[in-house]
Amino acid sequence: MVIIRRLKQRQPFLLSGIIMFLFIFIPTVLSLSKILESSDKWAFIVEQLLVTYITQTFILVLSVVVLTIALGVFSAHIISTYTFKGRKLLELFLYLPMAVPPYVLSYIYVDSLSFQGRLYRLLNVLGIKLELDAFSMGMAIIVLSLSLFPYVYIPLKSYLKHRNLMYEDVAKLLHKSRLKTLIHVKIPMMLPTLLTAGMFVLFETLNDYGVSKYLNIKTLTVGMFDAWFQLNDMTAAFYLAFIYIGLTLIGMFIFQAFNQHKNTAEAGHYKKQTYKSLQQWRRYVYPASLWIIIIFSLLWPLVELILNVIQSLDN
Repeated sequence: MVIIRRLKQRQPFLLSGIIMFLFIFIPTVLSLSKILESSDKWAFIVEQLLVTYITQTFILVLSVVVLTIALGVFSAHIISTYTFKGRKLLELFLYLPMAVPPYVLSYIYVDSLSFQGRLYRLLNVLGIKLELDAFSMGMAIIVLSLSLFPYVYIPLKSYLKHRNLMYEDVAKLLHKSRLKTLIHVKIPMMLPTLLTAGMFVLFETLNDYGVSKYLNIKTLTVGMFDAWFQLNDMTAAFYLAFIYIGLTLIGMFIFQAFNQHKNTAEAGHYKKQTYKSLQQWRRYVYPASLWIIIIFSLLWPLVELILNVIQSLDN
């Protein structure tokens, strides 16, 4: 007891650190012990399903990361650079899609686009004949991107609002074109923020089970649950879990490799961010684009939920 008391005095977080280590270490050892066990269904999974699991996981993750970054960068750039009517309201609304779980969003859109769905009937009234397979990879990519793009929007908006504009001013003085300024100044400066946000999106997409299961996308996460509960082979599920962990570590190392450059030149003189007025077609297209994102990621799902609640009050 005396030794523990002295250690706690010198290292106040030692005991909590040991407890946390045990919580991680014990399940890890138990999981590693599963490697030594044989699996009856593993040969079947390798021959019939493993390539599909890895391929669909890669397609889903890569597509969601790219589309999410595109939506987040576009939204953050418009909100942080230009001034227009409704900008503050849009700035707030663009946070809120995080509150809608991706699984709920997928259920709402499958229901809305079904033969009796409200969105399907609305498009028919407008003369738009929509033939869409709701249970598809495309739907999973769109749903996850609409739900996860605030992971990119929030940190990038903060960066753009507080960034050092001195480097962009120097590029203007050197008469650099907008394209060269974007490639050689803006993108390298915002790259650490983008990579960090992209890593969050990657982990969230890999970790998703609800959307992939509901839309019948055969990812590694779905494969682990199917091997465990449907094939009743926990050892095969552990094998898939180790592959999942390996791919996650590879993705993390790739992001870290791109993020090795430490941007220490940010410290210096900052000037207040000034907003530009939108001119010509941009004054209509840019706000309308943001409202479209908000409608499909937040407002339409809320309307569907409210209408479904009203319809079910009798029950």
